[in-house]
Amino acid sequence: MEKVKKPEQIKGIKKLAYTYLDTKVALQVNKNQEAFILTKEEQNRIKQIKIKTLVYAALIGFGGVLAYYLPIYAAENVWGSHMFKIANYSLKWVDVLGMIYGILLIWPEIWLLNVINMRAVKDISIACNYPNRETKQVKLMLEKLTDVGLELDAKELQEYGINPYLGMNKIYFWALTLFMKFKATLSNIVVKLVLKRLLGRYALRAVTDLAGMPVFGFWNAWASNKVIEEAKMRIMLPEAINEYLTNTIGENSKEYVGLHGKILIQYIAQLKRKYNYAMYLYALQLEQFFGIELNKTEEKQAVSGQLLSEWSKNDLHGFTHLVALGFCVDGALSRKEKKELQQLMQDGQFALEIDKVQEMAVNFKNGKGFKFIRID
Repeated sequence: MEKVKKPEQIKGIKKLAYTYLDTKVALQVNKNQEAFILTKEEQNRIKQIKIKTLVYAALIGFGGVLAYYLPIYAAENVWGSHMFKIANYSLKWVDVLGMIYGILLIWPEIWLLNVINMRAVKDISIACNYPNRETKQVKLMLEKLTDVGLELDAKELQEYGINPYLGMNKIYFWALTLFMKFKATLSNIVVKLVLKRLLGRYALRAVTDLAGMPVFGFWNAWASNKVIEEAKMRIMLPEAINEYLTNTIGENSKEYVGLHGKILIQYIAQLKRKYNYAMYLYALQLEQFFGIELNKTEEKQAVSGQLLSEWSKNDLHGFTHLVALGFCVDGALSRKEKKELQQLMQDGQFALEIDKVQEMAVNFKNGKGFKFIRID
């Protein structure tokens, strides 16, 4: 069982956010007996929360662009011709001040986004009557929801020695990492270049500068949408996994999960290519359901589905359900994952149609749980 941090051990902005959740969230017994199923009322409430949050996030993006360029334009009218030298380079005061101002402006924008995201997480928790005060893990649940609202990295998979980036080309890894860090800025540059190419000498500076408003608005809304979906997942997933395992997996699978469960998790994590908290919950629920402890030795090499051929050969039913469940825990099924499932089917290691697995993922994302699928 994961160690629960006490509130006083949480520091800085995370402590403030945790205290906010702890005091605002309606901590009560979940009235919905199937906590992994969202009622119609809960779905409607979450939809309203999402719309409001995404609008606010986009407006912060719009406002950030205006808050940057309007003072810059005003400063140019006052100090536009003022220069100073550094070594052999001459720089405008306005450009230097603009760079410093732009860096400083990042912090209030991040703070505002954290505020609206934490508010969304709080509202979703209240809508779902989560977490239940009677559970012993209530503090841990609140801490993990705080991580979601603050968009903190979920590295818990490292506790099992899992590295989702094993076997990944290093150049591609760093290129992807840099893009995700600077996606809004890079997108803004591309939009400006396209506008200048299309409008030519008619492209006014104000037009190209303010074209960043929808760009930053879009990426802010995209990030807030990820927060909302992650909060939903963390609320629903543990009980959804347990319910699915109870209805589909027999005692025969326990031995194989104990022997090969770690490899299975590494295999699925590699396909998802990120430190996914859903995969951590998947590993945790497997341990609790089967009453075992998975191997936590750090993996050094990438693994393939062929390493699990013995398991699939002797327990095709259990292996198929556990693979399908692992692929669907984050409510999405990528092209790469579909291709891998197709390969497993061709190798005789998987006994479900891909459309059925896709249906599982969609059902979970829509708050309907993992619908039990029978294997013929």
